[in-house]
Amino acid sequence: EQIITDLQRQFPKQKAESPGEAFFGLIVAMALLTAFFWFVETRWPGNRESRRARGELRTDLTYWVMQVLMDKTVLAVLLVAVVVGLALLRVPRLDGIVSQQPLWLQFIEAALLADFVSYWIHRLQHRNARLWRLHAVHHSIEHLDWIAGARTHPLETVIARVMGTIPLYLAGFHPVVYATFGP
Repeated sequence: EQIITDLQRQFPKQKAESPGEAFFGLIVAMALLTAFFWFVETRWPGNRESRRARGELRTDLTYWVMQVLMDKTVLAVLLVAVVVGLALLRVPRLDGIVSQQPLWLQFIEAALLADFVSYWIHRLQHRNARLWRLHAVHHSIEHLDWIAGARTHPLETVIARVMGTIPLYLAGFHPVVYATFGP
């Protein structure tokens, strides 16, 4: 019962964004990013011989949309399940040192820790054959541009986000902090 009370305190009820609002926000953000980066890349191209309109753009846009949709749905549910599972298993957290710090400091520390964990996850993806098969999708890009980095296998994203959120939870960061760096 205490675990449920703690979880309810950590995850207060919030007004959920409707799917229509989320999709509209996605379209607006995509249009603004496309216009901005198209202008920058045509005005100051990094590689003058690169094609302006490339055939892979549709593929990368599809990956980008899928990543955003996955972040908003599957990952959020999965990360809550992981945190609830850790709480139910009574996995010890380092509550006290980090949790008593102001949120602005926790965000800075979480950014550093998340970057550190991300670096090592990325190194592991290059060294582990199974993880490489997922990560190789990201390296299949032939023409780099602003959207090319969105090309990642969905399972790679899930693994990286879960593995990045667990240390933040265990270190005792405020739920708002690890929820920000999770999905």
